[in-house]
Amino acid sequence: PFGNDNYYVVINTSPALSARIITANSKANNSTDEFFRPIGNTLREVDIYKGSPLAVSNESFSSEVEITIPYQTEGGYVKGTSPPVREETLAVYWLNEDDSIWVRIPGSEVNTTLKTVTAGVNHFSVFTLMGISDTDLSGAYAYPVPFRAGLHTSIKFKGLSSQATIRVYTITGELVQTIVEDDGDGFNDTLDVNSLASGVYTYYIYNDEENKTGQLVIIK
Repeated sequence: PFGNDNYYVVINTSPALSARIITANSKANNSTDEFFRPIGNTLREVDIYKGSPLAVSNESFSSEVEITIPYQTEGGYVKGTSPPVREETLAVYWLNEDDSIWVRIPGSEVNTTLKTVTAGVNHFSVFTLMGISDTDLSGAYAYPVPFRAGLHTSIKFKGLSSQATIRVYTITGELVQTIVEDDGDGFNDTLDVNSLASGVYTYYIYNDEENKTGQLVIIK
């Protein structure tokens, strides 16, 4: 990708935090999406050199180059993140030094087996991994159904998105409880079953992008 000349690449896995990086991090940390944060220990500075070690080449690549950055997980989420970031939402971002912002690289691929994220780039820069709020509700469900008093202690919701609202209604459409899920772990067991009578209820889970409905059955 660098032509026929003698180039070499230097990858710094612990680059100094320049003023531009600090500003870009600050802008990301001030985002309304609290999951949109630079991931620790994923900062990479990649430079091309030609000839003298002091002569950094800014020539364009003749073909696309891929960069791969590893990450670590803990308990099924990206290690060291709070609220916890789901690894499937990770992407590679490059530092736009003119505006001091992190820019997402389209087509980032997460390998959850190798714990790496790979993206195609057409220039070298400073890179990092960042996550975003997960909005997927396709795997959300409540259990146990039916709930039997004396046998079960709570109704739990699993497979939730990073942030979601759960509304529980009677079969006639009366709202009886509202639950806010915002800690990013995709799990919630705070439904107050004791305040609900025996019967069939409908639950509605939603976030800014998706929604899902289902039914609860309570037997007391």
